[in-house]
Amino acid sequence: MLWQREMNASISVEHARRDLAAGKHRAAARAAWKAVNLALRAQDEASVRGALEVAEQLVDTRDDRLRKDAEHLAAYCHALLDGAGGGVQPRTVVETLLMRDPSLKRRRCPMCAEDIAAQARICKQCGHVLDPRLKDKLESPSPDPSAHVEDRVVEP
Repeated sequence: MLWQREMNASISVEHARRDLAAGKHRAAARAAWKAVNLALRAQDEASVRGALEVAEQLVDTRDDRLRKDAEHLAAYCHALLDGAGGGVQPRTVVETLLMRDPSLKRRRCPMCAEDIAAQARICKQCGHVLDPRLKDKLESPSPDPSAHVEDRVVEP
């Protein structure tokens, strides 16, 4: 659900801050990237700003690779906050309540375990029939036109 994504993004920001305070800079960078990705899907501006703060603190590190990663993260956060590619936009309470989570419209096929649409009647991956009514129709013998002999007109 959407609120879970927002909560997960804010939790990831907290993990990044905790790792940064403990001197675990690489773990902090990973947690900040995770937070940004979750925040983007949840449109959570506060978590993007939190990840940006962590990234800006990581830029001062002596590790060149980590510094470049932090610079990329900071640039990405700035781009999201500036609205590049749709960015992260603050939502009103009504928008949050009315927004639907697309993951709720998916389910797993019991035969092949592929992720399919919740309304699917037949799995697109393995062909398993998911709708019991459709399964009954497909399993019942189709009417044979030659079976109704009495309905045919016999010409002499």
